[in-house]
Amino acid sequence: EGTREQNNNNNNNSDNDNKLNINDSPHIHTLTPHTRFCCAAAAAAVVVVVVVVVVLRMGASLSEEEKKPVFIGAEPRDATHALIFLHGLGDTSAGFRETFEEQIVPHLPHFCFVLPTAEPIKVTLNLGIQMPAWYDIYGLSANSPEDETGIRRSAELVRGLIRSLVEDHGIPCERILLGGFSQGGALSLYTALTNEERLGGVVLLSSYLPLNKSFPESASDV
Repeated sequence: EGTREQNNNNNNNSDNDNKLNINDSPHIHTLTPHTRFCCAAAAAAVVVVVVVVVVLRMGASLSEEEKKPVFIGAEPRDATHALIFLHGLGDTSAGFRETFEEQIVPHLPHFCFVLPTAEPIKVTLNLGIQMPAWYDIYGLSANSPEDETGIRRSAELVRGLIRSLVEDHGIPCERILLGGFSQGGALSLYTALTNEERLGGVVLLSSYLPLNKSFPESASDV
């Protein structure tokens, strides 16, 4: 029995020796409070740098090339239909270009797709940061004031694109559609409802009707 007890003690001592003690290991160290603070500060610095880069990019003025509407799909002179698609707040035509080229154009080869880019303006809702926007946004509640001047001005820009498709390329109004995402969809809907000539339709993604309190009085007769 004495021999058996001695063997058990030896085995227990061997098990204890094999257990890993992270405090004694030369390769594994616990982080001191100072080290944890430095790591957190470094991570925060990286986030700040990323945010600053994004803000600076938003505030940067567009190049002359970026200001031009992007035409993809069928050439305007060969197209039977056209869709003018407006991007959302803070985006540019580049945001939807790949989607149209890869997923939509192959299925609608007779369509000409026009993707314009809004001019950068200071957006009140976003702390006055300058970014591409079709009009200013003052708030998100139902009672927030709306930038009627900006909405009407951008609607005229869209009507200019419509006139160009009709007069320069011979695409009739009833074969021209407006569309857009978020703020771009809102402007598309407003423009379509107030346009003097009937359009082919409106395609909206996550959008709404701006200046809705002025409707139906503001709607055109068509």
